[in-house]
Amino acid sequence: MLFFINEYLISPALVAFLTASGCILYAKLKFFPVTKSGLIIRSLLKKEKSDTGVSPYKALAVALAGTLGVGNIAGVALAISAAGAGALFWMWVSALFAMIIKYAETVVAVRNRTLINGRLCGGAMYFMRSKFAAALFAVFCIICSFTVGSAIQTNTVAESALIAFEIPRYVSGIVFALCIFIIIRRGFSGIGSFCSVIIPLLTAGYMCITLYIIIVNRCELPGVFSQIFREAFGIKQAGAGVSGFLLARAVKTGFTRGLITNEAGCGTSPIAHSESEISDPVRQGFLGIAEVFIDTIVLCTLTGLTVLTTMSCTPELYGMEFVRSAFSRFIGPGSDLILCTAMFLFALSSVVSWSHYGSSALYSIFKDKAPLGIYRILLAVCAFAGCLGRADTVWRFADITCAAMTFINTSGVMFRIGELKRQTALFFDDAVQHGSFR
Repeated sequence: MLFFINEYLISPALVAFLTASGCILYAKLKFFPVTKSGLIIRSLLKKEKSDTGVSPYKALAVALAGTLGVGNIAGVALAISAAGAGALFWMWVSALFAMIIKYAETVVAVRNRTLINGRLCGGAMYFMRSKFAAALFAVFCIICSFTVGSAIQTNTVAESALIAFEIPRYVSGIVFALCIFIIIRRGFSGIGSFCSVIIPLLTAGYMCITLYIIIVNRCELPGVFSQIFREAFGIKQAGAGVSGFLLARAVKTGFTRGLITNEAGCGTSPIAHSESEISDPVRQGFLGIAEVFIDTIVLCTLTGLTVLTTMSCTPELYGMEFVRSAFSRFIGPGSDLILCTAMFLFALSSVVSWSHYGSSALYSIFKDKAPLGIYRILLAVCAFAGCLGRADTVWRFADITCAAMTFINTSGVMFRIGELKRQTALFFDDAVQHGSFR
């Protein structure tokens, strides 16, 4: 039932909805991510301090922690196994739409944030014009923190630990649950400190390892890129009369898996961005663009190329086994430990980041009476349960809950497209007038 709902109802509707939203936003905002990329980069290098909130880059670290997870490793490998190399191309396409959507939702969230008991609060719970829609988003966000933000992350790591070291799933679950509870009980300060240290180290380390494997197999790259574009448009299968089906599968898988990794339109990372001390919503929106670029264009591409350049060595493998085999073949002894450690830390950072999103959603409903202690215990329990569940069931349920959040949040953003357009125009007019970033 979950397969039917996700495959034939949710996924096609989500692809169409986000594509249409992205096209409208690009047209309304005059394609500025492409035409003004230099100004965006210079803006990101400018520092700003304030007496409230947290640093813009600590907010980015928390947002990245929520998006950089096992989806960048296992999710990409599974997408390629299920829909072919063409899925990677459609992940790139989804990233182009994701950048403008992520920018828009971040700007709207930061512009409409509010100060409650000395704490900056923002996100769809606060900018939605309908209180019912805001409450519904908050409920889905809490549910999603238990699936996308917890069970998916721990499930994949537990499976990897079982295959590599024969560690029982329940042992991985106990370790995860304890680590998560220790970190999140300190609240946003503990989460922000953890993410701002671990995310740069993890990203740099994973990039170095995957780049090394790709460089060693560089002779495979021309054939790999040819395969990506050939399978992206079903050219290879045209003669067999099944190109329509395979193309549709590549598009849906690439789009949905790309969006599940960068969470564009989902409305989660704007919650973290809203707590930034930055005064200009547009500049924080630029960090949202950087977030998608790092997540999908950089890390998902590196995983995809690692899988595809080594696939000929082990064509019988599937999904995560491709990544594990590539690490084992080209890194040598200790590769399983490196990969499992990286996945554990990626997953842990994602779970603690999502715990902040879920607790913020809970706070928006109950304010000071929010049962945060109970929520944190339940999140740790879900992390443990995720280690024991079936991976395909967890992924499908997560796709559905994440899609529900995306429909609500992105709809709210599109209703505020007028103020988004004015805010963006004011920033660029001011930058040109004062030469701020020349």
